[in-house]
Amino acid sequence: MAFLSPADHLPTENLTEEPFRFTRKLPLILTKLTPPRTPGALLQRDRLLTLLDTATSGSLALVRAAAGFGKTTLLAQWYRHRQQQGDALAWLSLEEHDSDPELFMRYLLAALRPFCTELCETYTRSPERSRSEDFSLFLVELTNALHLSPHPVYLILDDYHTLRDPEIHAGISWLLHHAPASLRLIIGSRTQPPLALGRLQIQEQYLEIDDKQLRFTESEAQAYFAQSATATVKKQDIPQLMALTEGWVAGMKIASLAPASREAGPRLAGDLRAGSRSIARYLDEVIVAPLPPAVLQFLMLTSVLNRLHPDLCDAVTNESNGKAMLAWVGQHNLFLSALDEGGFWFRYHPLMRDALWQRLQHHENVDIRLLHERAGNWFAAQQLWAEAIRHALAAGKSVTRHAEAGAQSLAEEGDIDTMVRWIRYLPATPDPSRTELQLNLAWALAHHFRFHDARQLLDAIDAMVAVQPTRLAHSTWVKQRVVRAICEAFADNIIGSIAIVEPLLGEVPCGDDWVDGLVCNILSYCHLALRRPQQALDVQQRFPAILAKNRNMFIEVYRAFVLALGVLRQGNLHEAQRLATQALHSAEQQTGTHTSSGATLAPLLAAIAQAQGDSGRACALLTPRTGMIDDFCPPDGLSLCYQVLAQQAQQNGQYDDAQQLLIHAGQLALQRGWRRARITLLAERVTLSLDAGASLKARQLFSELQQLAGAESWHTVSCESRLLLANGKPKMAATRLEAVIAEHESCGEYLPALNSRLLQAVALWQAGEAMKAAAACKPALAHAVEQHLRQSLLDAGPSLQALLAFMRSQYSGDEPLIRAIAGAESLLGVSSPPASAPLRLTEREQQTLRLIAEGNSNKSIARTLGISVETVKWHLKQLYEKLEVGGRIQAVNQARKWGWLN
Repeated sequence: MAFLSPADHLPTENLTEEPFRFTRKLPLILTKLTPPRTPGALLQRDRLLTLLDTATSGSLALVRAAAGFGKTTLLAQWYRHRQQQGDALAWLSLEEHDSDPELFMRYLLAALRPFCTELCETYTRSPERSRSEDFSLFLVELTNALHLSPHPVYLILDDYHTLRDPEIHAGISWLLHHAPASLRLIIGSRTQPPLALGRLQIQEQYLEIDDKQLRFTESEAQAYFAQSATATVKKQDIPQLMALTEGWVAGMKIASLAPASREAGPRLAGDLRAGSRSIARYLDEVIVAPLPPAVLQFLMLTSVLNRLHPDLCDAVTNESNGKAMLAWVGQHNLFLSALDEGGFWFRYHPLMRDALWQRLQHHENVDIRLLHERAGNWFAAQQLWAEAIRHALAAGKSVTRHAEAGAQSLAEEGDIDTMVRWIRYLPATPDPSRTELQLNLAWALAHHFRFHDARQLLDAIDAMVAVQPTRLAHSTWVKQRVVRAICEAFADNIIGSIAIVEPLLGEVPCGDDWVDGLVCNILSYCHLALRRPQQALDVQQRFPAILAKNRNMFIEVYRAFVLALGVLRQGNLHEAQRLATQALHSAEQQTGTHTSSGATLAPLLAAIAQAQGDSGRACALLTPRTGMIDDFCPPDGLSLCYQVLAQQAQQNGQYDDAQQLLIHAGQLALQRGWRRARITLLAERVTLSLDAGASLKARQLFSELQQLAGAESWHTVSCESRLLLANGKPKMAATRLEAVIAEHESCGEYLPALNSRLLQAVALWQAGEAMKAAAACKPALAHAVEQHLRQSLLDAGPSLQALLAFMRSQYSGDEPLIRAIAGAESLLGVSSPPASAPLRLTEREQQTLRLIAEGNSNKSIARTLGISVETVKWHLKQLYEKLEVGGRIQAVNQARKWGWLN
């Protein structure tokens, strides 16, 4: 490349800033011959150490990744790991000054001295042999000396990327291809070394560990933060931190040390982005500052792009070196990832892009709007209209040319936000020549829940069409009707919507795959709203050939949403997770994480994760997307999102926060006229209030629920049953639940039916009707275990554990049932207390434990024991600490497991 010599990495001006240059006249730095000191918590990365162990059978192992991925730490751990096994190891930490054959030769001799004593003594006695012109002779003599070694010798060269002299690279390549069987070379580098490796790869003598393998896994991150004395990150925040940093080790460590990272809740992601001074400083000092000016300029200018293409980069930078620059950036591991197998599209790591963007915004001589304008023009020339419009809007342009194609492209990507922002640049009155454009804008307004505006625009289109001399194309007529149906469905006018859309099913196929998809998806959505999951699935299955060829992304996302929600309500969590995960991954590969696609599917996946007891995964799905969920998620998804967040807050002992989350979602639902969502959220508030022992608040909320949903709504009856249980009327609760179970099962909603069956079984058990309780529990138990429904088992309450123990004794010969019971106990159970240090409860703690096991509220316990509510809370805190649990249900389950309530 014109701006660099072939092996350059650092600009010349940086090298002259050093106080002096090392030569052979100065003594060697002995600390470079041992692994560097690594203070603080170190995570033993067994999977990578095991992988490196395979280097014992090859000639070369390369550990290659950008700065901060833990290369040196891993190599140091492996060095000590092999040292403990008695292996012969040599270590050499390299620096820019070592990029001199003569000095490199001296250091190599010093590192290998214990294994090549005679050769080292020869060079010590004759220092004139250490001249750079004798480097090739030295390598020959080194090869011969190592050939005599009776055991393997492992030579670790760390920070190899700092070497720039071609003679050294040529010498190492020669050494690799003539090395004796005893030599094993392990290299740590930020870049791909300019070595000839083809023959080694063919001979299976080469191992490479790259950034994909070096990234922290979630379990490694949990282990690291658990043993770290300085980084205090809550377990539930780790998945979010993983998503933010994409497993970049240094990023996770630095971000966790920022004060903001100790805060819980949705703000964590924003607080830990590259705007954080710690991360920005690290990126600037370690990665950005040493770059050649031309590279830094390229990186900054292209940070306006979500994805990179060589020709696009040329257009934005107004240069013609995009391909070479991207190749150099990739070779030097500057946080660049390929997005396609052909190697045409790339992206920067989000933290790297954010840091570059911050630099660009403070650069006085760059017109950022001009960069966006250039990008928009390039995308428009490629007819990639969605990205063309996004960049044009960022440049302050109106983008009225190709508006129809642009609107359709944005709609197919689901970029509702851009479409709504774009509306102010478009004509305010309907135009007969732009009916398609205006229908797409009405569609966007409906998805943005601006129902009044959407209806006004649709009414104007209807009036305009009515007086047109020519008829609309058939597909446009269908689109006009289905957009109206979408608006009514999202306004919670389900009956009105289904009256419009159901007749349109007969018009499919109408000649437009996009419109066909809209018809099928909104009809399925209406069936789900009316509690008809099988009918919703049937609509999608009636036209599989049409939908199979339909690759419109947003249609596929909503199709996945209705399919996954349908099978979820039928109780098939595994299939629901598969459908939603596949669609989310496909959509976010194209558009990134902060889109309406993620806002639509993430709540559903989070609800599945929460139901299966994986609160970390649920948190990681929701927390970075809460803003988008508030803005774009349909009613059912919004309810799922805030139910999960509230349950997590409750599990963490944050009752008030849980209620506030549900109140916030309820206010959004009220503003949008979403009665169904308000009912669901209010029912959740009743349940969480009862779980927290706030029975008075639960009764107040229940009265609101009755007024909103009606006395016989299944939500009302379910909450009433929980209230009856809390008030010591289990028989009445069981009777009331019978109708709810029958209603769920008649609708084909087997998941809520299962939850109600478990609750009914517990009610019967508390009523003293053990055999009826077992009979009610049996049909639900196997399915709960098969689908890993841990939360459903927990929600049934602490009495379920005792019921399971009774069933085990009663049905000891029923092997399938015994397996189901064991599975349920495994989902609920915890380890036994250590026999060597038995826990002791005070008499008052024992009394408190028995009373919460009977379902008493804090106020009821206080009255029974003659103490204050605050004292009850203190005893509960002591109980939770001794039992190592976070709430009442877990405390009772633990106590039953340990036999303290027998």
